[in-house]
Amino acid sequence: MHLRLIHLVLPVALLGAFPVARAQDEKLVIKKELSLRLEIEAAQAAIDACAAKKVAVHVIVMDPDANVRLLLIPDGAHYDTLDGARGKGYTAAMTGEPTINLMNRRGDNPPTLPKDPKMVFLGGAVPIKIGTEIIGVLSAGGGAPAQDAECAQAGVDKIRPYLK
Repeated sequence: MHLRLIHLVLPVALLGAFPVARAQDEKLVIKKELSLRLEIEAAQAAIDACAAKKVAVHVIVMDPDANVRLLLIPDGAHYDTLDGARGKGYTAAMTGEPTINLMNRRGDNPPTLPKDPKMVFLGGAVPIKIGTEIIGVLSAGGGAPAQDAECAQAGVDKIRPYLK
């Protein structure tokens, strides 16, 4: 009987320890995100930019938490660099910076960069922002880091007029 009383009293006591939000105090969380049309447009622009240089890349578009929302793999692109592109995308999402900047900084001052085993410090991923808010990431893989970075930037630049 004593044990049952604890099981009933403890949850009630815990409820009293946390303030309960009143309906009038609750607010909606408004989140900006890319539409599928813009994701495809940006990804295709990145693929086209690299194709013009005779480089076949695949492109991943991620949300701000680095969850994959879109993956395009054109003809001739290699599948063996998908993990690297995802790691670059994760890195750009977590740091808010293009990974080419981080790659260049890494040689100068590695201790200042985050130590996260999922991060990949190679060029190729660019955060997509409205002001300072990250609403997505575009990551390209399959070329050299500088090529991937240029193509990813071209994809983001293509949709920049809609990022307001």
